[in-house]
Amino acid sequence: MGLLRLGASAVLLLTAATAGGCSAPGRVAGEAARAAEGRVAVSVHMEGAIGDLAWCLPAEEVAGLYSDDAALESLELGYVQAALTWGPRPTVGEAIVVAIGADALAFIVHPSNQIGPLDKETIRRLFSGEVSDWWSLGQSLGAVRLISREEGSGARQILEEVVLEGGGLSSSTVVAASDGAVLDYVASTPGAIGYVPASNLREGVRALTLEGRRPEPQRVREGDYPLMVGVWIAYAAGGPGEELARCLTGSVGLEELARWYGPPELLR
Repeated sequence: MGLLRLGASAVLLLTAATAGGCSAPGRVAGEAARAAEGRVAVSVHMEGAIGDLAWCLPAEEVAGLYSDDAALESLELGYVQAALTWGPRPTVGEAIVVAIGADALAFIVHPSNQIGPLDKETIRRLFSGEVSDWWSLGQSLGAVRLISREEGSGARQILEEVVLEGGGLSSSTVVAASDGAVLDYVASTPGAIGYVPASNLREGVRALTLEGRRPEPQRVREGDYPLMVGVWIAYAAGGPGEELARCLTGSVGLEELARWYGPPELLR
């Protein structure tokens, strides 16, 4: 493993082949949540949006930013009273789960990569390692450089369950600890391809057209994109999380969430 400096922050990157030797993210997050003063575990995918939700969720109530699996584990173990997650609909004990928004999984490449519209099958072949050189797709960028989020993140779950259909990632895949690390790597590596929530897209990368549609904000807010993803709150009945859920699903909460996500009705 190596510590690479991407952009302004230091981010741990490791190959998928060595990822299994690291500490379990859920256990690490659970210990951190036990010591935290906040009562809500928040998905790291929601790092950008969390500042706009202060009306419902003051900063002092946030226990920290976690992988989605770790946030749910913290709730199940009683370290926090609610978890905000991004990805598939969560299942956690007897917790109540409510959709609070809809987002999309966007695939990104370096701006110099002019690959045309892709389908999910081509994306699957890229991330599984079946296609390892851009020449086969008409681009003179050399080897395909894959970068993925870590196990336990909602984005990784969507990739594996929906795109890879249960298959594995290529052993050459680089694993990043944040969406920012994925964006920085792709922006600086012409042969790279990665994925991030559409809500976290920024300049410096090119979002791919998938099944004829790009993950543009208006398309995502209308549900006009093939890989729509949920944003959720999970909480224990009768606890403080119930009040947070009411706020987030009320007029003020939904107005603030709409700055980042489409309406939860898109998931039904």
